[in-house]
Amino acid sequence: MTDVRKASPWRRFIAVLAALVLVVLGIPTHDAPARAEENDAIKFDPVTLTHVTNTYTKDLGAFVISKILVSGGSEGTDTFGIEYKCSAAGVDDDGAVAATGTVAVTAGVDRVVGRFPAGTTCEVVSEVPSPRAGYALIVDKGQAVTVVKGDTVRVNVTNTYTKDLGAFVISKTLVSGGSTGADTFSVSYRCSAAGEGGVAAEGAVDVSAGAEKVVGRFPAGTTCEVVSEDEAAAARAGYSLTVDKGQAVTVVKGDTVKVNVTNTYTKDSAPSPGPTGAPGPTSSTPPSASHTPSPSADPTVAIHPTAPGVPTPTGKEAGKPVVRPSLPRTGG
Repeated sequence: MTDVRKASPWRRFIAVLAALVLVVLGIPTHDAPARAEENDAIKFDPVTLTHVTNTYTKDLGAFVISKILVSGGSEGTDTFGIEYKCSAAGVDDDGAVAATGTVAVTAGVDRVVGRFPAGTTCEVVSEVPSPRAGYALIVDKGQAVTVVKGDTVRVNVTNTYTKDLGAFVISKTLVSGGSTGADTFSVSYRCSAAGEGGVAAEGAVDVSAGAEKVVGRFPAGTTCEVVSEDEAAAARAGYSLTVDKGQAVTVVKGDTVKVNVTNTYTKDSAPSPGPTGAPGPTSSTPPSASHTPSPSADPTVAIHPTAPGVPTPTGKEAGKPVVRPSLPRTGG
């Protein structure tokens, strides 16, 4: 019989296996001592199998969007649709978060978009148009951010609402005399809304002749008018004054509207003389006192010449007719 201890390992294994088979089958063998010796030489160590599980967890950080409102145009609690874009997808409590999408963000409140792998870059790319009537809107989308493990990164989106404004101007025109042309006049105005920078809706401004006075910038659609002028201060001696306050105007976005106030001075006229050539008044001489008439002398009887040879009447023959001899007729 082959000495299994001197055989090759493979042959020793075959021999041992055969001996075991014979033992199991109950077949006697004549080399039991050799088998026992062989069994002493071969020892089996038990093997324990261990399952090792490697669990890899991504380093995550939160990406947040916030909304800030500047000036008017919103009540401060409006919600805005904001579109974002990240370089990788993220997760939240409900599952996966897309790398790009749109979220609703309320003014003054942080909106957590999700948790993204550290190193992911995220940014705001646009906002759903949210204009307000009467306002111009500028949207600042902020800067892109990089997600940091265990930290929160934020993008602030700022909406700046600026009222649509236009300028309201008052100018002064002088007609005729009564002013040196550079005088200043106090003019009262009234608008339907207040202006930018605390300009009152109603007030008075000083306007110089020939110059324009910018009252202020007012919201588009505001109506403005001149309501009065300090006419007592604008009066000039020797002149009568008429003030034309112009027409009401409506403010236009980005434009200038003007009300022109015109002062017309008319020289007062002097009293006119009477009609040309009319006699002036004369002083009358009072009549003299009447005198008692004095008797006049006896009238003298006029003596008319008589013909030659006829005696001149003496007057003693008064009462008697005077007989005048007829003159001789001539010419036969």
